Amino acid sequence: MIDELRAYAAKKLNEVLPILNEARDQRSTANALRLLWEIQRACSDYHLAEMVAASLVSFGRIAPYNNDPVREAVDRLKGAGVLRPVVARSPVCVVTEEFQGPLQELRMLVDNRFKDDSA
Repeated sequence: MIDELRAYAAKKLNEVLPILNEARDQRSTANALRLLWEIQRACSDYHLAEMVAASLVSFGRIAPYNNDPVREAVDRLKGAGVLRPVVARSPVCVVTEEFQGPLQELRMLVDNRFKDDSA
């Protein structure tokens, strides 16, 4: 059973890694792995990073308000050039142009995962 799980995991990783490492936008060297790394680096814990990544993948934006625990992470991501406000002084943030391609890669991976799991 362990060997079957190991083979399954290796197969899935081999499918995903080329997509994550590929930089689709020639104007940018960013890729999906770098986007996830920047998110993890900006967040104080794994659960917060997962929430930020899920919000960006699902909705294309994140909007912390007042004492929201996400605010510090969003501020760090803005400082790192990963996020920008939709309009000046707005709490709603989207990824910068550099990270639009990597965000799209993550969305494709999530879509493919759900297609594979339903088959």
